[in-house]
Amino acid sequence: MKKLLLLVFLATFGVACNVVSIKYISQVRKFNKNHFVYTLPKSKFIVHFQVEKQFYKKGPYAEYASKYLGIDHLSLNDNVKYTIQKVEVQPVVVADSQEVYIVQYKQQLPWKSIVQQSDGVILAINQEPSNKDYIKNYTFNTLNQHKLFEQIAFKELTSSPYIKERIDSSFKQVKVDTNWVRILVTKKSLDTLKTEDKAKEAAQHIFEIRTRLFDLMTGDMETLPQGEAAKTIVEYLKTEEQEYLSLFLGKTFVTTVDYYVEITPEQLTENEMTLGYFHPTQGLVNEFIKNAQTLNVKFNNNDNYKAYTQALLKYKKAQNTNKFSYRLPMTSKMEIYLGNNVIYAQQVGIYQFGKIIECPISLIKKKAFDFSDPLKITIK
Repeated sequence: MKKLLLLVFLATFGVACNVVSIKYISQVRKFNKNHFVYTLPKSKFIVHFQVEKQFYKKGPYAEYASKYLGIDHLSLNDNVKYTIQKVEVQPVVVADSQEVYIVQYKQQLPWKSIVQQSDGVILAINQEPSNKDYIKNYTFNTLNQHKLFEQIAFKELTSSPYIKERIDSSFKQVKVDTNWVRILVTKKSLDTLKTEDKAKEAAQHIFEIRTRLFDLMTGDMETLPQGEAAKTIVEYLKTEEQEYLSLFLGKTFVTTVDYYVEITPEQLTENEMTLGYFHPTQGLVNEFIKNAQTLNVKFNNNDNYKAYTQALLKYKKAQNTNKFSYRLPMTSKMEIYLGNNVIYAQQVGIYQFGKIIECPISLIKKKAFDFSDPLKITIK
């Protein structure tokens, strides 16, 4: 009988020494020396718009393209055009500052191992997280990445100078001995060619290049280059022709601009948000301007279960239940609209709209939990 009482006492003492208490932070008045803090997850999304920027620089001789080349309807002004090329969404799990829990213990925590983010969100218990991407720290540069264009957009390759020598002649009377003699006086000066004269010369040079190409391709030359030499000459002449044509036709420069928008769904009933406005000549802007299209994001939430109301959450937090709380995300279809057109659609998980589940402490020791993928939470 004494042995039985001793065994019961030892068992009771062992349980008492390994008491584990899990409470919502507002319920804890005093922290033990051995305590562990964790938070429930919250979802936010980084939306990345990859936009192509096309910048058209008009040619300096565009006004004379029709007169000297027979090319009509050219733009006589510089212009910029933006086009959305790609949309990406990166879900990020962060700590919910409204859902903080304290685990207090005397000897050891109620699990063998745990993987936790630096902000307190638990990714896995008693196993490694299956989704390694959620452990990474995602950083985004919110500044637009603009590629600088060439300082000199148009290059002249002609051997003819753009200056001309002008000789002015005049007569001057000079007294020689007792007689007045009229002599011829010349004065030399340098003038630059007018823009139209430059355009005329550039057009003439284009036709000369084409004549050389025609003679080369038809073999109508006294000395015909062979092999790689002929190929090199053809490529050079074509490059030179395009460079001179650009003096009339202009040039188009293309670069990529990256925009990043961060969104955090807050209210279950507010399932539509405005990300910004897209303008064809100004890109992504924060305020509506004429000819801009609205960029909206919509969340079509799965209504398989109802999320906790605020009143029910307060009631559950007030309960002194000693259980491990974790959160299941609500699945939602995320759609991004440009005007009335869907440009992105993806199934996502939103933790803050999900349901908080309570698990007995004894189950934590036996089971393995994986919270790293909001669309596939597993318990083994």
